[in-house]
Parts: sequence; structure tokens; C-alpha cells
Amino acid sequence: MLSKPDLPDELIHDLLRERFGLQAPAATFLPLGADPSSAVYRVEAAGGAFLLKLRRGPFNELTALVTAALRAQGAADIVAP
Repeated sequence: MLSKPDLPDELIHDLLRERFGLQAPAATFLPLGADPSSAVYRVEAAGGAFLLKLRRGPFNELTALVTAALRAQGAADIVAP
């Protein structure tokens, strides 16, 4: 998604705190990617910066399970499919 979604930044901060325990004072939209159903943000948190991908539509749980399994086997810095 090349244009910022109609989503308040405060909502992103609140959900990161509530669901993941992250204090993220800055979430900056990045106009990247070719997927019109996804938005990418750079999130600044206490432990460093990371990318957050927001996706509209159905969620395929397999993408999260594969990422978690790779991380459990010692893989670091995994980009989820």
C-alpha cells in the first residue's frame, strides 16, 4: 500500500502495548510494497526498531506458525511470508 491507511496512529500504539507488551512511541508509515492489501510501518520500541506489516482481509495462521517454528529452531530476524 503506497498511501497511509485511514487508521489512527494511537490505535497502533495501543494495540502494540496491549497485545505484545511493546512501548512503541513512534510508528512511521512507509510507502513500500506491491501488496495493495498491506501497509508497512517502522516501529521504534525500547528494544530497537522493527517493521510492522498490517494486512486487510483474511489472516492465514500458517504464516505465523511457520515463523514461530523457525524462531524456535534458532533462526533470527525472520521475515514472515
